[in-house]
Amino acid sequence: MKQEVDQEQLILLFPNQSFPGLAVHALFTHQRNLSPRVRVFLEFLNGYCRQFLGEMEKNLKKMA
Repeated sequence: MKQEVDQEQLILLFPNQSFPGLAVHALFTHQRNLSPRVRVFLEFLNGYCRQFLGEMEKNLKKMA
């Protein structure tokens, strides 16, 4: 079962974060066509970006 993700939905989810958006897009739309190494890398990249954005959000809340 292939899950389609609309590009506009990704832009709404990740307006300023192109890397997580690209990783999510690739994982959802091309998962079956990717080699296991590329899939693992994209999952790592997506997780890393989410963690980084979470840390940034925490720091911004501390500053406010």
